[in-house]
Amino acid sequence: MGTSERGGALDRVVGKAKEAIGKAVGDEDLAAKGLLQQEEGAARDAAVSERARAEAARKAGEQVYDEEMSEAAQERAEATRAEQERKAEIREHAREREEAIARDAARREQTVEQRAQAREAAVEHLHEAALRRAEEIEEEAAEHARQARRAEASASELDDLQEDAERGR
Repeated sequence: MGTSERGGALDRVVGKAKEAIGKAVGDEDLAAKGLLQQEEGAARDAAVSERARAEAARKAGEQVYDEEMSEAAQERAEATRAEQERKAEIREHAREREEAIARDAARREQTVEQRAQAREAAVEHLHEAALRRAEEIEEEAAEHARQARRAEASASELDDLQEDAERGR
């Protein structure tokens, strides 16, 4: 099941589990991904809610339009021109409201996406820093091993010199 097919609640639960497991085992990357997934779930729920509100607003606009059409039919004989103006205003208002809601929902979705991208970049940065630190530690361990081998060689030479000195007494 792809991310777009899952509900926001599932993303929040799975994200919470990842965060808890990551914290429990000391995996900051997993914990950060869990937080990100929780936020994505919340954002997905918010987007679904925004779409539902937009749909309700559209239906409300259609209902208003239908009511106005009914009234206009009763008054058509007296005010044909007034009826046409009212219909045009209602359509324009409904269209403007739908456009405003769609723009707002798009802005919110864009903000959520930008936040998700920023968090993903932060997680990637942390991951890269951890990899660099691991490489540094490996290099330090290799240097310590070289120093230990040199120290063993020096100790062996000293032992040999001491043995030679004791034999020469």
